[in-house]
Amino acid sequence: MPLGIYPDVEYTSSVVELPQNCRVLMYSDGLTDALPTADANCPAFGVDGITDTLRKCVADPLEQALDMLFRNSSAFTGGAGRHDDTSVVLVERMLMTVEELAAAHAEAKRLDKGDARS
Repeated sequence: MPLGIYPDVEYTSSVVELPQNCRVLMYSDGLTDALPTADANCPAFGVDGITDTLRKCVADPLEQALDMLFRNSSAFTGGAGRHDDTSVVLVERMLMTVEELAAAHAEAKRLDKGDARS
C-alpha cells in the first residue's frame, strides 16, 4: 500500500498469505530515522532498533509491543523524540481452533444479517 504516492509512478501490489501466529510491522521512515541528536552523522534507531525491540516483546500483546517500540525509539533519541512523522501498523495472524473459527464465522453471519443482539 503506497503512501505519499506520486501520480506518474507505477506501483505494484501483491497478495501474501501470512503464516499462522506471525506479526507484520509496516512503518514510515520516521521510526527508522529517529536520531539521538540533530547530527545526521549519528546512527539512527533503524531496522536494528525495531527488530531488537520486537524480538524482546514477541509474546506480548500488540498494544504492549507497540508501546515498547515507541518507548525504545524515544529512549534512543534521549527523549528528543522523532524528527519526522511516524506511522506504524502492527498486525498479527493468530492460530484459531476449529471451535473459535466456527464461532467467528457465526458472529460474522449474524452481523451481516443486521442482528444487533449481544
